[in-house]
Amino acid sequence: MAATYNITTLTGSDVSATFTFTGLNIVGTMSASAQMRKTAASPDIVALFTTSLNASNETATITLEASKTVDLAPGDYVYDLKIDDSSDDSSVIYIKGKVTLEQAVTR
Repeated sequence: MAATYNITTLTGSDVSATFTFTGLNIVGTMSASAQMRKTAASPDIVALFTTSLNASNETATITLEASKTVDLAPGDYVYDLKIDDSSDDSSVIYIKGKVTLEQAVTR
């Protein structure tokens, strides 16, 4: 089951989170992806996170750049982090959660 990690940020701000996976052997055949949608059932992707995997310390980092949130309406969205392994065509959702966008005052 995926762990839950909620994110709160301001519209037009960068936000990043790094997750450590104990026991997950990150190898070169793995890649990560993370999408944000208004609801889990929504067909529309609101934003794509930039993702990176670090094999030496077993971490995955997701980043949502300011340019991807500046024009979004404040409110709640959902996201998850999926790791794919091309060596065996497996995919696992490791992290899921809510992204709360609050309206920035200074623009």
